[in-house]
Amino acid sequence: MSQRLPTGLDWTMPSELSRVDGICQETHALLHAHQQAALVFTMDLLLREFLNNAIIHGNKNVHAKQVQAALRIGRKWVVLRIRDEGRGFKWRKASQRLPDETATSGRGLMIGKAYAGRMRYNQAGNEITLWIPKSTTPPCLSKHT
Repeated sequence: MSQRLPTGLDWTMPSELSRVDGICQETHALLHAHQQAALVFTMDLLLREFLNNAIIHGNKNVHAKQVQAALRIGRKWVVLRIRDEGRGFKWRKASQRLPDETATSGRGLMIGKAYAGRMRYNQAGNEITLWIPKSTTPPCLSKHT
């Protein structure tokens, strides 16, 4: 009797940047198990960007605060959800402007739009959900071809 592959991962972690690598490694293993190796770069980029944002900007590097993340592999999409304990931010306003090219932060929204097929924040702005299409072509490349 064959055993079904897990279709998701869930994490609750303290706000420590050192935890991000482990989450990325677990995600790589799950993607490979589901023959979705083409998504490893995209998921790594999105995980690192939005987990770092949750830790640094959302939870202000307060180790006692938690970041929750969940990954689900469906038939057509890989869905990533990340939530922090911060107050959130004005994502509607931020999504209407381009980051300064000399800025060292502020590129998360552009990265999300480029690599996810769909992106949604909750009302407060402390939770993001990204839908990444299961495909061999990253969304940012397929939109321009």
